[in-house]
Amino acid sequence: MSGSEETGKTASTEANREVGRVSGQYEAGGAWVVVAHGDFDAACMGTLARALEEGAATHPRLVLDATAVGFADSTFLNALVQASHAADLRLVAPGPLLRRVLEITGVDQVIGIYPSVDSATAQ
Repeated sequence: MSGSEETGKTASTEANREVGRVSGQYEAGGAWVVVAHGDFDAACMGTLARALEEGAATHPRLVLDATAVGFADSTFLNALVQASHAADLRLVAPGPLLRRVLEITGVDQVIGIYPSVDSATAQ
């Protein structure tokens, strides 16, 4: 049995994953916006965690655009919770899978979820 078969993952599933990355950062409406893209796990969380930390250090409002986030593990959730302690963190448009994880873990009760960057950056 191969390693992929043992874990229940297929080569095509692993090949289709897009490693999580920060695809942009900018200021809007007095908030710092971080745009995340791809699938986030412990192996690639460093850049996003740093972007959230740095944004929270310079802006009281922090917006994470999660429109293009596919998969997110507990390290992603931990980074959100940590950032929410340092700034008013607002999450934009998480997909259905991420939204379900946020609901199951109760993170959606700690972090505001908004349909767009414009609504998240509005006073």
